[in-house]
Amino acid sequence: MLEKKRYLFFFIIITVILFLFSGCQQYYSPSPIGSALGSIEIVSSPPGAIIYLDGEYTGYSTPYTLTNISSGYHYVTLILSNYVDYNNIIRVQDNKNIKLEISLIPYPLVPPPK
Repeated sequence: MLEKKRYLFFFIIITVILFLFSGCQQYYSPSPIGSALGSIEIVSSPPGAIIYLDGEYTGYSTPYTLTNISSGYHYVTLILSNYVDYNNIIRVQDNKNIKLEISLIPYPLVPPPK
């Protein structure tokens, strides 16, 4: 019986430790403070697609150049009604302008049912 209590005690201790440390994450900034920044020039055909950067609405639509973007990898999404969403991961480099020229794909037209 003492042996079972000992295992139960260790199980509880390990569970509590894992629970406490599972939520502990250290946030690493994508670019160190004071590092150089880049830009992303986005042009779409047709124009007018809404631009999202890293999942956040930028408030801009194509064509547009996003400036002061930290170096590193970023997720770009373009959304335009009646077109397939564009999603891509791009790498921004210090003091460089990345140019994206995207031809959006229209949704296929499906005839109405008879």
